[in-house]
Amino acid sequence: MFDNIDFKSAVSNSRGAASGSPVFISHNKGEKKEEQTYKISKEAMDKCNFNYKDKVDIQFSPDFKVCRIVKSSAGLTLSQQTANNPQSSAVTRMLYKENVHPDLLQMAFDENGVKTNKAMFENGDIDYKDGVLTFALKLVKK
Repeated sequence: MFDNIDFKSAVSNSRGAASGSPVFISHNKGEKKEEQTYKISKEAMDKCNFNYKDKVDIQFSPDFKVCRIVKSSAGLTLSQQTANNPQSSAVTRMLYKENVHPDLLQMAFDENGVKTNKAMFENGDIDYKDGVLTFALKLVKK
């Protein structure tokens, strides 16, 4: 479904789904830091053969409407959101860097016409492959 999109890498290294959706992303801008959090449900992890502690790269289509999470040898680490829970979602966080990462807050601003310091997205259309999770971004809350 998404194979013909030319993705560019948005995340390769950084420090290492609440909504019930397979994928949930939040972008929060605080007084001291700005952070993006990516959560993947255990069911989505299983469909893509992801495991806790795997390294992944996060990529976006040029228009930032489609995201791809790809297993890699280096990158962000998928951590277990709830310790000692084998059904826990995986989570990874990164500090937002302007002109390096997609500005998801700007996408929320464009969508609703109101500037915000917090935006939440879940997956729209989704495609599962071994080592690759591809999905359309759907704004759910600002």
